[in-house]
Amino acid sequence: MVSRRLFLQQACCAGATLGLACVLGVLWIRSFIETFRRFPTGLTEYELNHPQVASRLVEGRRWLRETGARYDLILVNLPIPATLQLNRYYTLEFFRLAQQRLKPGGILAINLPGSETVLTPELKALNQTLHATLRGVFAQVRIVAGDQNLFVASTDPAIASVGPDQLVERLHARSIAADLISAPYLRYRTDPRRIASFERDIAASGHQPPNRDMHPRGVTQALAYLNSVVSPFMVGFLAAIEHVRLVHWLAAIAAATLLALHVQHGRRPRLFLGYAIATTGFASMLLYLLLIFSLQIHYGHVYHYIGLLTALFMLGADALPDSRSSSGVVTARRVGTSPERMRATSRAASKLISATASQFCNIPAWRRRWSSICPGRVGG
Repeated sequence: MVSRRLFLQQACCAGATLGLACVLGVLWIRSFIETFRRFPTGLTEYELNHPQVASRLVEGRRWLRETGARYDLILVNLPIPATLQLNRYYTLEFFRLAQQRLKPGGILAINLPGSETVLTPELKALNQTLHATLRGVFAQVRIVAGDQNLFVASTDPAIASVGPDQLVERLHARSIAADLISAPYLRYRTDPRRIASFERDIAASGHQPPNRDMHPRGVTQALAYLNSVVSPFMVGFLAAIEHVRLVHWLAAIAAATLLALHVQHGRRPRLFLGYAIATTGFASMLLYLLLIFSLQIHYGHVYHYIGLLTALFMLGADALPDSRSSSGVVTARRVGTSPERMRATSRAASKLISATASQFCNIPAWRRRWSSICPGRVGG
């Protein structure tokens, strides 16, 4: 029986597995695959053109949502979740989606930085969060500790009993030739005397909440780990942000409002106008950023859409023309009726259509579909 394996990765590292009888689906980030094709080497040409490898230039979560295929193994080989784009592959929602695309007894494998000696608090928290998130979906989660901690998750309880002797036996039985993966190496990596204490520390994650799309704890913990090396004073700040809840933000807003009312008491009314401008401007910018971050979380990329969102934001700000009073205060006025209103509406509509068409022409999928109105952009 031919097995199916799916790799979600940024770089080419499939060569060691091609000795297996498998159909290997590799999901690439476009910039990497284009670089490999532009500057080929013997290894990259072998991997990209191998008959058992089916490469796809597609976003990983989108592929899993739309494909009807089922896989024996899904291997996620990505950097740590230090951005919202990368964090999408370390969340409870992604693991649920991956579990639905696994065959019965299938395995999901993912890795994070580790240590052969001691886990720092930041590194320990990051690994514990990933372990707790995996346990929220998979009944069995096994940790192979080392400089890179390998998390192996499945619904099949049999993976808990697989030992080094069984792995070495399978390596020889399948005649897998690899420079790194050898019998001594497998025995070393899975030696319980070496990794048992690290596994216990990471597995003690019962108090850790899972990493989720809309509560990306993995991002703050990954940033704390990186800053512990290059900027230790930021670690405490990031840890404090992680524990801030919505009620804290609401309390801060209420306190700022009460302070503004106290300052206003007994003064000229112009402070009210300044407070209104400041709060509405801050709220609109905050909502704009939240919209961008939400798109990043759900779709994985936002750069093609930021221009469109900015155009719509500016269109809304320009919807009502302003005039200045004799005191120099900017006040909004209603657009007049008849010709004035029609001209303003026409101007706003043309801005919206122009901005929308311009931005959609920069999106590859729409560029091909709207080739007739995107001159000089087709095929880019």
